Amino acid sequence: MGWPAGVKLLLETQSGICLPHQYHSAYKYCITDKDNKIDEYSDCCEILLEAGYTISPDDISRSSSNTLASLFIRELSKRRRKLLAIAEAHIHASELSDLRKGETGIPDAYASELCAALTKKGFNIDQTLMAPETESLYSYLLPPNILDKIYEAGFIDVDLPLEMNHTPLMARCRFSWISIEDSKHIGWLISKGADPFRKLPGSNTTVLHWINARFAEYIHFHWECKSDSHFDPHVEFCNLNQIDMHLFSLIIRDECSCSCSLDGCTPLSAAIRAVVDKLFVDDQQIAEAASGFRRFLEFLIYHNKSKLEVCHAMIRSLTFDGLSLSHTCCIELRYHYPWEHIRDESDLQEIKEEQRIHLERFEKLVSEFDAQFDAMGLPLMDFLQKIWYERMVKFLSERDKYDAEHAKQTRELGISLEVDDIEIPLVVQFICDQVRVVESESEDL
Repeated sequence: MGWPAGVKLLLETQSGICLPHQYHSAYKYCITDKDNKIDEYSDCCEILLEAGYTISPDDISRSSSNTLASLFIRELSKRRRKLLAIAEAHIHASELSDLRKGETGIPDAYASELCAALTKKGFNIDQTLMAPETESLYSYLLPPNILDKIYEAGFIDVDLPLEMNHTPLMARCRFSWISIEDSKHIGWLISKGADPFRKLPGSNTTVLHWINARFAEYIHFHWECKSDSHFDPHVEFCNLNQIDMHLFSLIIRDECSCSCSLDGCTPLSAAIRAVVDKLFVDDQQIAEAASGFRRFLEFLIYHNKSKLEVCHAMIRSLTFDGLSLSHTCCIELRYHYPWEHIRDESDLQEIKEEQRIHLERFEKLVSEFDAQFDAMGLPLMDFLQKIWYERMVKFLSERDKYDAEHAKQTRELGISLEVDDIEIPLVVQFICDQVRVVESESEDL
C-alpha cells in the first residue's frame, strides 16, 4: 500500500486468485490525512476497490482519514445503488417495499435483506454487492462532516426503525452517558429529521427523556469524579440546540405513571432519577461524591432559573428517592437496550398497591415541604440542607410506639424482636455533610 503501480502489478500477476474480503485492516487505525503518502494510499485503495475488493460500513467507521472515509462512502454508495437497481429489476414492487421496511434512499440497514431475497430467487450476487447484516450507518459514532458525506451520498433514512424498532438516535443513547462527541452526532441526526419525541419501543417514555438521563450522568460524572472546575455543561450540549429548550426542563411530559413526577416523567425528573440510580459510596471519597451531587442539583436549579414549579418538582423527586420508594416509571432507561427490559403493567400495578400506604405518607410529606418552601422563601439548596435534610432524617428515623403487651406476647411465642439500624439513603446523606446528626423526634403525619 502506498505504491499504486506495485498494487496494479500484484493484481495482474495474481488475477486468478480469489480476492480477500479485507485489504487494509492492519493500517486503518494509523493512516491519517497527515501522512505524506495518504494520496498514494488512497489511490491503492481505489485500485483494489475497482478490482472487486469488498467494502463495508465498518471500514467507514474505523477509518482515521477523511480522505479514505470519503472514498469508502462513494464506493459503498455506488455499489448499493447497483444492488437496488438489480433488486428493482427482479423483485416485485410490493415485495421489495416489504424488504426495505420503509427505506426511501440508498439501501442501508436493510441491504442484506435484498441480497438474501435475490439469492433465494437464484441470482448469484457478486461479492462486491453483498451486504453484511448490520445496523444503519447512522448508528456508528461518526463526526458531523462524515455524516454529511454519507447523507449527501444518498443514505437519507436517518430515523428509520431498525431491529427491535429502535432508531439510530436511540442507538446513540445506549452508552453510560452522552459525551460531547455523542451530542454532536445526536444534534446532527435531529437536524436531519430524527424525532427526539418518538417513544421508545414498548415504553411509555421518549428518546428525549433518555437523552436527558444519559447527559445528566455525563455531567454528574465530571463533578463527582473529576472535580473539573472548568467544566461547563452548557458548552457541552451546545450541539443540541434543536432541543436545548427541553433539556432538564418540565416542558415535555411522557406517558409514565409514577408519584415521583406528577402527570408523567419530565426531562428534569429523568435526569435526577438517572443520577440518583448511579450514586455510590467510597469511604475515601464520600465528601467529594456528595459535593458533586449537590453541584449537579445546583446546575439544574440555575439552568431552570429557580422557577417555583421546578423547585417543587425537584423536592418531589428527591423526597420520593429519599424514602426509597419503588418507581413505576421508565426504569428501563438505566439499561443499554431499554426495549429488552420493559416491565409488565400488572407488575407496576402490584408495586403501586404494595406502596399505597407509603405513597399516602409521601404525598403528605411533599405537601409539607412545598408549603414550607413557599413560606420561607429560601433558595432551594438552602432549603434542602436546612429544612428538607433534617425532616427527612427524622421521618426515616421514626419508629412505631413501643407496645409492652405486644412485646410480652411475642416473647412468650419465642420470638425476639430486634430494632434494625436506621439506614439513610445516599440521596439524603449527600444533601448535607455526612457528619450532622439529627435527633429523632416523634411526629405524626
